[in-house]
Amino acid sequence: MMTSHPIYQIDAFTQEVFKGNPAAVCPLESWPADSWLQAVAAENNLSETAFFVRKDDIFHLRWFTPRHEVDLCGHATLAAAFVIFTELGYRRTLIHFETRSGPLGVTQRDGLITMDFPVLGAEEDVKPPDPLLQGLGVKPESVYRVDDDPNWIAVFNSEDSIRRLSPDMSLLARLHPYGVVVTAPGSESDCVSRYFAPSYGIPEDPVTGSIHCALAPYWAERLGKTKIQARQSSERGGSLCCELKGNRVMISGHAVKYMEGAIILKDPKEEFHIVPFEKAAAEEVIALLSSADLPTEDLNHRKFETFILAKDRDGSVVGTVGMEVCSKAALLRSLAVQSSLRGKGVGRRLVKAIESAARKRGVQALYLLTLTASNFFKRMDYQNTEREKVPEAIAMTDEFKGICPASSPCMSKQISHS
Repeated sequence: MMTSHPIYQIDAFTQEVFKGNPAAVCPLESWPADSWLQAVAAENNLSETAFFVRKDDIFHLRWFTPRHEVDLCGHATLAAAFVIFTELGYRRTLIHFETRSGPLGVTQRDGLITMDFPVLGAEEDVKPPDPLLQGLGVKPESVYRVDDDPNWIAVFNSEDSIRRLSPDMSLLARLHPYGVVVTAPGSESDCVSRYFAPSYGIPEDPVTGSIHCALAPYWAERLGKTKIQARQSSERGGSLCCELKGNRVMISGHAVKYMEGAIILKDPKEEFHIVPFEKAAAEEVIALLSSADLPTEDLNHRKFETFILAKDRDGSVVGTVGMEVCSKAALLRSLAVQSSLRGKGVGRRLVKAIESAARKRGVQALYLLTLTASNFFKRMDYQNTEREKVPEAIAMTDEFKGICPASSPCMSKQISHS
């Protein structure tokens, strides 16, 4: 069986095709396995591919380079908004995106699309790493480090200095997960920049909206103004309008459609199936949880009764999740997936299955503790929750009382029930 998914290629931060920064945009009805998303991004071989799923009035948005998923991307957000506004019949003036970097609002007026992004702080570093300085080949005036969206910013004294740079990409790649921004005062704009991210499969990005979350506040302070006209001096080039508003930066630009089509793929054979807990699988479950450094010492036959398993075609346990029901609330626990199947949708299917089982038991809210999977659960609409606000019955479970570290973040989700 073949499946078809629409796809668009949009040139962002320009009003002309073949300029600005091209991004692929793929609207989806539901989330496939992460491995599918990454494979599509690699096949597109553009600096970014944006995927989104609409749920009520929220568009859940993710960005992939040819090699990695990233936390923030400006030009692919602009491209996604352009598709929603112009190709999908969206009539409102505001789009609400939910992303790994939090909520992002995007508006449109007279063809100009404005993105509401967070300001990212940059700290000066007087001892930048050798691969940065050697990779650039020219000593900058100063260097700053941005940790929230990992990048180094090297400041030069002139636009010509920026244009003449010919970096050693093999050296800059050693800075992973950090990319490299070079910037200087502009001759016809407030500032110019270039951006290199070779470790992400992007030697030079044509126009990069997200780096202006840090560049805009830097140049605003340096120039004593809140509105910045920025130009990215890549071969294709692109222009951005940036305006500081408190701890947010409004990044505006135009976009134009270059191409639209469809992704035609054969459905893969399902590598796993979801089943209720089976007593004979207890040892496999404990082994899987232990391999993921999850607690097992409190597990017994009674707690196993609410577990759900993922099994491969050979019948081996490759995933597990459980819950402890406390009247109208439940503790979601013990989510683990075999390492070879991570990113293939197993965890998502397990969580959906446990949520369905919880609804059938009359549960209205699920709570959990996690040290390593906060981003995964955020994509499934779980929210950070203060421990002091969880129901007493949840707080009295073994996991909350001491099995899990006190530093483990607490998350929760309200679920409808029939």
